[in-house]
Amino acid sequence: MDKGTLEQRTKSKEQRLYSLEAGKSSTKVDGLCSLFFSPCSLLRIGSLRRPHGKRGEVACAMDNDYWEQGEAEFVILKINGLFVPYRVVEWRSKGADTIIFRLRFVDDEETASDLSNTEVYMQRSDLTTDTEDLITYQDLIGYQVCRVSSIVHCPLSIVPLGIISDIDESTINTLAILEDGTLLPLHEDLIVEINTENRTLVLNLPEGLCE
Repeated sequence: MDKGTLEQRTKSKEQRLYSLEAGKSSTKVDGLCSLFFSPCSLLRIGSLRRPHGKRGEVACAMDNDYWEQGEAEFVILKINGLFVPYRVVEWRSKGADTIIFRLRFVDDEETASDLSNTEVYMQRSDLTTDTEDLITYQDLIGYQVCRVSSIVHCPLSIVPLGIISDIDESTINTLAILEDGTLLPLHEDLIVEINTENRTLVLNLPEGLCE
């Protein structure tokens, strides 16, 4: 067996974790990423925008204030469909909905630029508040979606639309993707009810959207 191959196969766990933390993308590290983090254990907190300055700092547009409520040492970046942890060296708020992160191994503007438009998560376990009743958009995968329907002179009725197979949070407008490919907007103003026991989501959608 080639010596180089043997050394690669016997790479220590410590070295592999070091590479994982750095956000490398070898096949071995990719496997570790997918094993370490289940989507159900994570909370999306925002998405990275452009680099901030020349030192590798990155600006994150925050979806919520979960990060400030928690005590996390890492942010989890979704890179090529995999969840990769980056240690947070320091962070600070900028305005009402932006946080500037300085991440370990991201030391220059070019490296920071490569992370632009990346979704950012944190672990639920890092929140200091009770997460039992906390529902995120990702938690809605598998839910039955229904809409409120009204006909003139008739009472309100609930019309089933389908099962959520995925959630698209890559744009400013979060979308629920149903099993048949239908896209539905998810917004606080449209949500009538979330029933975690029956796993149903009731929406008040604009007329004609699903016709």
